[in-house]
Amino acid sequence: ISNVRVLAADGRRVNILRLGHRYSINYEVEFQTAANRLVFGTQVKTLTGLMLAGANNIHNRSETLHQVESRDLREISIEFTCRLLPGTYLFDVGVVGAVGEEDYHLHRILDVLMIRVLPEPDVFDRGYFSLDTILRVSMPKERELFVA
Repeated sequence: ISNVRVLAADGRRVNILRLGHRYSINYEVEFQTAANRLVFGTQVKTLTGLMLAGANNIHNRSETLHQVESRDLREISIEFTCRLLPGTYLFDVGVVGAVGEEDYHLHRILDVLMIRVLPEPDVFDRGYFSLDTILRVSMPKERELFVA
């Protein structure tokens, strides 16, 4: 695995993200051996190592690359919408594949990228993820008076 980077929707390399914006984490994989049933993935963690979210193609076989040969090169791109609340986070990336009949972590890099999510005005969410909350405060409607 090499050339790990986060790209904004316009293709710029970034490490400062904004809530609600589209990005992709990209990396290249050069295979040192023939492999099949390949799974590519990433996960985002807190600085203390708590895994918050991740994505891979293990259950989506239409996105699974079935076979590579030694020295094959592939570019991986995993697109996402940033739902992380302001803070600093770490990305891991990896590839799993079968050599013969056994599945192996062919390569994995922990804490490969550090990103920061900027604060946004008028965000009521707390924790790690935005729930896209909206706070409304209003006066109660007047109760109708019933005359008997």
